[in-house]
Amino acid sequence: MQTIILPGGLRVTRIVMGSNFESDPSSYRLLDQYLAGGGCCFDTARLYADGRSEENLGAWMKLRGNRQEVVISTKGCHPPVTNMRHSRLSGADILGDLDASLTALRTDYIDLYWLHRDDPALPVGPIMDTLNGAVRAGKIRALGASNWTAARIREANEYAARAGLSGFVASQIQWSLAGSDRKRCGDATLVVMNEEEYDWYRQNQFPVFAFTPMAHGYFQKKAAGQPLSEKLAGRFESAENEARLERLRQLAARKGAPIGTAALSYLLHRRLPGAVVAGARTPGQLAESIAADSFPLTPEECDWLERG
Repeated sequence: MQTIILPGGLRVTRIVMGSNFESDPSSYRLLDQYLAGGGCCFDTARLYADGRSEENLGAWMKLRGNRQEVVISTKGCHPPVTNMRHSRLSGADILGDLDASLTALRTDYIDLYWLHRDDPALPVGPIMDTLNGAVRAGKIRALGASNWTAARIREANEYAARAGLSGFVASQIQWSLAGSDRKRCGDATLVVMNEEEYDWYRQNQFPVFAFTPMAHGYFQKKAAGQPLSEKLAGRFESAENEARLERLRQLAARKGAPIGTAALSYLLHRRLPGAVVAGARTPGQLAESIAADSFPLTPEECDWLERG
């Protein structure tokens, strides 16, 4: 599987496995399949299943004895789900969540640690100071920002550069071929890829880890004639996405691949470095995601999928 090297030298595979499984040994076959398929990076979060997702990944690594083979990507400092405007970026919040993740994952360090949400009202200095204390302590190898705007990432990294500290090496935001925006998502704290964000990432060649890259199966469900839930339709149903689905069908048929594989490959060929965080519940879904790593697309074909 192809890899990218993040600023600072951390190497990750372009297909990252979303590992939001509760304490469920039956998920181990999927984790094994991903590792055997050449993947190395597993993405989870302190929020997921109240920590049981991290516990599940930690138990699997202990059973397999493979901690040195994998890259752990986990996130902390998510607000309470009942009050998404409640900031959780104090030093105590950051270090408390980090230590809880280390315990759950049964490891001494996190390879790539993300702040799950931002609070734009807070200065970046104390946040970066706290994170860098954890870097110096050997608890974190590299820092990431999840649901931070490009402007805030730039501000944080400029502060870090002035202070001789480590900055963010990647951004994790919602991005898929199926267009949407934060209003339609129903969560104003999400950051969704748009033209302004993309221009900054491309100009600076700043790595992006795309989450929800399959738009919760929007294209697959539409192509199969399955009914969409009210929530899914509200987030992604539009004339623009209907047109993109038709072009996606044509391209996938021409290249002999599932449309899910083609949709993920689109994100891997958008003229900037990065990865896709792909979840899977069956071996077939995971194989479809892994295949995107070697699915050939040109930038021109990506433009055509997006705009026609």
